[in-house]
Amino acid sequence: MRLLVAADASLSRTPDGKYWSPTIYDYSFFERYLRVFEQIVLVSRVKEATFEEVEGFLRCDGEGLTVAELPDMHGMTDYFKKFFPFSDAAKKAVRGVDCALIRVPSVAASLVLHYFKKTKKKYFLEVVADPDTVYAYNRPARRFFTRLLKKQCLKADGVSYVTKDYLQSKYPSYIRARGNDGKHYESYFSTIRLSDDFFSTPRCYHGKKSFNIIHVSNSINNELKGHIELLSAAEMIFNKGYDISVTIIGDGSYRRTVEEFAAGLQIGKQHKVEFTGLLFSADQVRQRLLDADMMVFPTYSEGLPRTVIEAMAVGLPVISTPVGGIPELLDAGDLFEHEDISGISNRIGQFIEQPDLMEKKSVRNIEKAREYAESVLAKRRDEYYTDLKNLSLSEKTE
Repeated sequence: MRLLVAADASLSRTPDGKYWSPTIYDYSFFERYLRVFEQIVLVSRVKEATFEEVEGFLRCDGEGLTVAELPDMHGMTDYFKKFFPFSDAAKKAVRGVDCALIRVPSVAASLVLHYFKKTKKKYFLEVVADPDTVYAYNRPARRFFTRLLKKQCLKADGVSYVTKDYLQSKYPSYIRARGNDGKHYESYFSTIRLSDDFFSTPRCYHGKKSFNIIHVSNSINNELKGHIELLSAAEMIFNKGYDISVTIIGDGSYRRTVEEFAAGLQIGKQHKVEFTGLLFSADQVRQRLLDADMMVFPTYSEGLPRTVIEAMAVGLPVISTPVGGIPELLDAGDLFEHEDISGISNRIGQFIEQPDLMEKKSVRNIEKAREYAESVLAKRRDEYYTDLKNLSLSEKTE
C-alpha cells in the first residue's frame, strides 16, 4: 500500500538527484511509516543545492521512499506568487496513492490536504504544534490557522497529537467532539526518537563550581524560542558572581541579533557564551547535552519540544515556560512565563545552590523521559498507522 506523507520538511536536492534535510527529516524518520506501509510518497518543498551547501545535512530518500516536489516557498507573499505551480505540483502528488498522513499545522501540507480530499480517500493527521502560539505575533494568521486546524481535526478520519491532553483540548478530533463511531481514530505520540542508549545515568552535582546552561533550537529565525530571555536571566545570575556559561545550539536569520545581544552583556564580554551553529546529528546534540549542567528554554510557542525531552533523557534539570505540552513534562516549580526573567534567574540560582535538588530533578527527568522512549512510542505509532491502512483497505473492498 502506498502512503502519501505531507510534511513541511524543506528539503534540498543535489545534482545527483538525492534529497537532504537540515533537521529531523532523515530517512530513519520515515522508517516509522515503512514499518506498516510498503511505499511512501513524501510531499515537501524542495530547492536545488550544491554538494557544498548540503554538507552535514541528513540524507532523506531511500528504499521505499520517493519525493514529490513542491516549489520552495517562504512566507505568504511567496505562496501567492507561486500558487499555480504549487497547485499543479500538489495535484500531481496526490495521484496514485492509497491514503495520506498530513503533518499540521503547515501551510504547504494544508494545501496538499485540500487537493487530497478531492480524491475521497482516507487520511489521518499528525498535529505537531499549536498555531495559536506559533503565530502569536501575526493576528490574522493566528486566527486563520487556529480555525483551520480545528476544522481539519474534526473532519479527519484520524488524528494523533504530540501531547497527551493539551492539543486535544484545543483541537478536538471527531471522536472527542461527536463520539466514537468505529470509523474514526485518535492517538498521541511524540515525533521524538529516543533509543535506549540515548539515556544516561543521573547526574552528580555535589562539589561542582562551574555550570554550563544549554539551549537547543535547530531554527533561530525569530524571537519565539526565548534566546534573549535566556541570556538576560544568565546575565543576572552571572553578575551575582556565579561561574556560569551558556551554550546555544542552532542557526538561522535571527542568530546575528542574538549574538549581538550577547556581545553587549558582561557574560558575553567574558567569552562565556558559545554559539555552536546547527548540529546535524543526534549524537552531536547528545554530547553537548552531556557536557551541560542544565537546560533553560524560555520558549513562547511549542507543541511538545523534542529538545526538552532529550535534555531530560540525559539527566539535565530543565527550566522552561508553561506553553503547549511542556507542563506535561516538567514540574510546576520549573515553569516560568517567558517575560519573568527574575523568576528564571532565581531558579537557576536555586539549582546551583542546591545540588540535592538538581540531583533529584536529574533522576525525576530521566524517569519521565522514559515515557517517550522509542520502544514505547513505536507500538502506539504502529497501531495508529495500521488503523489508517486497514481503514483504506476496507474502503477498497466495499
